[in-house]
Amino acid sequence: MPSPDAAARHTGAGVARRQAHHERMRDERAREAAAGDAELPPEDDAVEMASAVHVLDSVAEVGPNYTLLRSKETKAKLRKRKREDARAALDGYSVLSTGSRLEIFCDSERWYPATVMAREEDGDGRIVHEVEYDGYSGRRWWHMLDDERWRAVPEQAACVWLLELFNINFGPNSCASVG
Repeated sequence: MPSPDAAARHTGAGVARRQAHHERMRDERAREAAAGDAELPPEDDAVEMASAVHVLDSVAEVGPNYTLLRSKETKAKLRKRKREDARAALDGYSVLSTGSRLEIFCDSERWYPATVMAREEDGDGRIVHEVEYDGYSGRRWWHMLDDERWRAVPEQAACVWLLELFNINFGPNSCASVG
């Protein structure tokens, strides 16, 4: 019967690599420990220390340099939203998802491109959409799309609308030219 020491002894190329790695790490730790006793170079000595109060005051002054991530919709909320959407669609109401592109026909006899930013269920069970028109960033309007004349727009159509807005025409075999 082999001895317990022999059973626990590992051999092979992997063992040698591991031992070499451990030796390198030990040498690196020894160098770092020895370097810790040395004096800092003059340029590193010029680092200014700041208190937490000073840093927090400066952040409060200019605002954070990050944006908060939107929380992911939970499965329960997703199911509820899909149930409400399906019920509204069965009832014949217009249901567009957030981020959808559309054009709304307004009193000025023009189609205005917009993006759906949010939607809610109205008191009578109908869906109302909050839209932001192109060129009016930050300003949003609520629309009951069932009461309005609108059409869904694919992404490329928004580019065509901008070309029409700036009166840029396409020839049959040419690049865009200002008309």
